[in-house]
Amino acid sequence: MDNLLDQAKGRHGIFKFFSNDVHMGTALKKYGEFSEIELSIIKKFIKPGDYVFDIGANIGLLTVPFAKTIGNNGKVFSFEPQLFVYDVLKKNIELNNLINVETFHNGIGSKKTQIMIDEMDFSKTGNFGGFTLSNKYKNSNCGTIKYTNKNIVNILKLDDFINLPKCNLIKIDVELMEIDVLKGGEKLLKKFKPILWLENHQSYPNDLNEYLLQRDYTPYWCATRLFNPDNFNLDNQNVFNNMTTLNTLAIHKSYEIDIDCVSMGITKVTNKYTPVEVARIKVLLNY
Repeated sequence: MDNLLDQAKGRHGIFKFFSNDVHMGTALKKYGEFSEIELSIIKKFIKPGDYVFDIGANIGLLTVPFAKTIGNNGKVFSFEPQLFVYDVLKKNIELNNLINVETFHNGIGSKKTQIMIDEMDFSKTGNFGGFTLSNKYKNSNCGTIKYTNKNIVNILKLDDFINLPKCNLIKIDVELMEIDVLKGGEKLLKKFKPILWLENHQSYPNDLNEYLLQRDYTPYWCATRLFNPDNFNLDNQNVFNNMTTLNTLAIHKSYEIDIDCVSMGITKVTNKYTPVEVARIKVLLNY
C-alpha cells in the first residue's frame, strides 16, 4: 500500500495521501491543504477542551486540525469504514503526534449491524472521498471498484457514545447517509445538543433540513469552493474551477449563538420544502 501513497507538508501538518486521488491528493500536492474554506468555518464552533466527532474521516484532513484546535483536554472520535483509508488515517495521526484522537474502523448508522463493503482500487485514478456505504448509489462514480474484494465492517450508532461527558460538535460526511447516522443518535443529540456540520446533497436537501427542523435545530446552507486563493502554498492556479461542497450547519435552538451569515458566507434555511436558497446556490455555483 505504501507505494500508492505520497506525503506532503501543509498548513495543518504532515499528511500521507493516495497519489491517485483527484481531489484530496491533488489539493495536498498543489496547495498544501484541502477544503480550507470549509474547515475555517467549522473551526469557529470548536474550542479547547471540546469533544468532536468526525464521521467519515477519510485520511484525517479534518481530524488532524480538529485535534490541534481542541488541544489535549479535548478529544476527537474519528470514524472511517474503508480499511486501507483507515490505515492512512492512523498514519496521519501518528505523523502529527496527536494523543487526543480515538480512531474507529467502523461506519455509523441507524442500527448496529455488520455489512460487506467494496474495496476501491487505489492504483487507479479516482475521487476516493466520494465512497458511500449506501446501496442506492454506485461507488463506480468515485473510482474503480475491486468487486472481488470485500471487507466486513461493523456499523455502530452515535447513541453508543451517550455516556461520554460531553459532545460539542459532530461532522458527518458519509455520502448520502447523513440522515441514517442521525437516526442512530437520537438520544445523544437530545442529551448534548451538539452543533452539527453535515454534507448536504442536491439529491435530498429538503429531507435533511426537515429532519433537523423537527428536532429543534436551525439549519444553515453553507457552500464553499474547494479552491482557496489564500492557500498554504500560495499557488494561484485554480485546478478546481467552480467545484464546491454544499453543507448544512445546524445549531440547536436552545443555544444563543450569534451567527454572522454575511462574514461566514452562509444562508439560513427559511423554507424546508422548496428552499429558494438552493436555487440561489445553484446559480452561484454554476450547477
